[in-house]
Amino acid sequence: MNKNSFNTIQLLRSKNFGIKTFYKMLKIFGTPENILLNLENYTKKNPITAISKEIVEQEIENCKEIGAEIITIFDECYPYNLSQVAFPPPVLTIRGNKRLLNANNIAVVGARNASANGYNFASKIAKELGDEGFTIVSGLARGIDTSAHKGSINTGTIAVIAGGINNIYPSENEGLYYEIVEKGLVISELPFGTIPRGQYFPARNRIVSGLSKGVIVIEASLRSGTLITANRALDQGREVFVSPGNPYDPRCEGSNKLLKDGAILITSVNDVIDSISNFKIPTKIQREYLESQNKKAPDFFDDDLEMNEIFGTKIAVKKEIEIEKKIPKNNKELILSKLNNIPIAIELLNEQLNLDTVESNMILMELELDRKVVIEFGKVRIEE
Repeated sequence: MNKNSFNTIQLLRSKNFGIKTFYKMLKIFGTPENILLNLENYTKKNPITAISKEIVEQEIENCKEIGAEIITIFDECYPYNLSQVAFPPPVLTIRGNKRLLNANNIAVVGARNASANGYNFASKIAKELGDEGFTIVSGLARGIDTSAHKGSINTGTIAVIAGGINNIYPSENEGLYYEIVEKGLVISELPFGTIPRGQYFPARNRIVSGLSKGVIVIEASLRSGTLITANRALDQGREVFVSPGNPYDPRCEGSNKLLKDGAILITSVNDVIDSISNFKIPTKIQREYLESQNKKAPDFFDDDLEMNEIFGTKIAVKKEIEIEKKIPKNNKELILSKLNNIPIAIELLNEQLNLDTVESNMILMELELDRKVVIEFGKVRIEE
């Protein structure tokens, strides 16, 4: 590891030293080494002391033991797309195939409590995009993220996580995590061993969009992390694609609003390919010029604020970990949570939810008697 990279890790792992401070001081002092030499004098009013080299060396060793690697903005392999956003994360920890960092990336994101049809569409479009040479980027969350990763696992997928590279969240995706490590790539900007917390997820989302040429949204409520990802994508000059959703389904209120606001409507992989084929992400210079013309505030981190406050609004941010905890209590609730007014094959529903056929049939019969679902020709939908 070169000196610039080592010193960058040392700075970013120091208490109260964040991304905004790093780039501000880099502009003044030129190199991370010079920042370290001038750190205490420059921050007299709000003293910052760099962590020891031994702590950095220990983190590097911890990563090596599990086959992970720390890279920085100074490394040649640092993803070009991400380098063009405002204040890109100076430090990334990666585990898996690093060549995917600069692949032809498209993000697929959406609801955690996704409908069965949303889940199917995410898997289908991720697989088809993979077959067309795209690498799928998502966040390893439940629902749409999980489906997108599974659909693209054999063609290339990147999981950006909101904890340390060794912290798997949610725990039920442990198997998928290791499959992605083997066949794809896992990325984190947080130190080794960091436990996922709610405020880390919005920051994770801007990496998902920053790595990608465009973001596909499949089911998003009005108050969701998915909308944050879409907004980050727009700020970064990326394309935003949206699959239209049921207007009566609250899981689709946010995604349908994106369509009203001018996002690109998609119903098949061809809609994405047609729009993205000649698309080029704006360079940092182009984006900064456009922001200056629009008098738009830059997208940066204020080191004194929680990450879910720095995006300019708390309203749009739900703590993702709290959302993850809202799991249906039983299989009846689980089945209902996956249905909407579009029929889905019962066999496919059972496969997705890993339900026993006999148990599923009994639950569906009970739900039909309660007039909560309609069953016709081997398919089921919500009773309207």
